[in-house]
Parts: sequence; C-alpha cells; structure tokens
Amino acid sequence: MSLTIQLTEKPIGDMQVYESNITSNLLPIWKKLKIDDILYNTKGQKANKYIKQLINAYNELQNIETMGIYKALLVNSTWGTYNDALNFLHDLIIAIEDHPNAKIHNN
Repeated sequence: MSLTIQLTEKPIGDMQVYESNITSNLLPIWKKLKIDDILYNTKGQKANKYIKQLINAYNELQNIETMGIYKALLVNSTWGTYNDALNFLHDLIIAIEDHPNAKIHNN
C-alpha cells in the first residue's frame, strides 16, 4: 500500500500542481508526528491550512536530538526509510508554499 498526495488549483478547472507517492510503511512516523490525519484524511481541503503543522513535524523529524526516535520506528521496515519520510515531507511543504491556494487530494 502507499499514500498518494496531490495538490490541485483552480485557475481553469482542477489543475494538478503537485503529486507524490510514498509507502504506507512510514505511517508509524506520521502517527508519532501527529500528521497522519493531515496526510490521509484532508481530501478537498485547502493545503496551506496545515502548513504550520507540517513544518513543525518536519523540524521535529530532522532534529538531531529526536531523529533516533523516528528511525527506531522503522527498524523492522523492509520498505521506506527515515530519509524517505524526511524528503517526502520536505517536498510537500515546498509544494504547499509554492501553491498556497491548492487543495489536497489524498488516496
């Protein structure tokens, strides 16, 4: 299973401005960061509504003092790494900052 996040804007119709896909094996990290609901259950909502939570989660994830906690959540994972989670979150934040009026579509 995987998570696909899309951002769309409506200059003319629903134009996709961003899409990313990541393994659902990273769900333990998303839950620990308390952003699993944002990533999985915000379909049709304005993305920039969640930007502060995502930035806080990203900062927590990359914090040298806490990164070991998040890496340990994936110790038995055969698919998906800490760096995958970090990069996915970083890219999503940049996309939302670039398209503040975009809506989230997750599946």
